[in-house]
Amino acid sequence: GAEKAMAELERIHAAQPVSAVHRALATLGLGDRKRALELIEEAIEEHDVRLVFLGVEGRWQDLGEDQYQAILERVGLSPFAHGLAD
Repeated sequence: GAEKAMAELERIHAAQPVSAVHRALATLGLGDRKRALELIEEAIEEHDVRLVFLGVEGRWQDLGEDQYQAILERVGLSPFAHGLAD
């Protein structure tokens, strides 16, 4: 069912853009870390305001600790995220 839902999300995105952050989280939920990272890169390029949720949404940690921390630092959320984790 999850793969079918992701295909539907991509179909919708083709007609009306869906945030790269939302697509990345859905992709990560399917276990595709590489594609999720690509979509986060897209969101960074677009200056997507939704990137602020990277620091508070625990599911992003499924990217792997190193990748997760690197992304937080790139978008300037590392101190904020570390403050929440303490």
